[in-house]
Amino acid sequence: ANNTRYGLAASVWSENINLALGMAPKLKAGVVWVNGTNFFDAAAGFGGTKESGFGREGGWEGLMAYTRPVNVPKEPADYSTKKTTPNRAASINRTYKNYVGGKQSRPDGGYTKQIS
Repeated sequence: ANNTRYGLAASVWSENINLALGMAPKLKAGVVWVNGTNFFDAAAGFGGTKESGFGREGGWEGLMAYTRPVNVPKEPADYSTKKTTPNRAASINRTYKNYVGGKQSRPDGGYTKQIS
């Protein structure tokens, strides 16, 4: 599958899900499905590799193409007698976001339904 000039999408089909999930990251394609095709999440980035495309669009990956890093000077850290704090990394929301027109949008297009 990797011996091609293109790399837009690929799918892996197997009765052994562990084998399929182990093979999927080894494929050089923009999108890889396991035991299915054309399952897209609007919050995830989309794009191909090789001659099938350049860059990503949609999602966080698409937004990163329009940003650049900025250096912000910080004060030197004082390591003398600071109390240690618990790791707060687990509280960060790592959900993929969908950015359209420079603003975050809902993956479902903003459609809402009243629940009775």
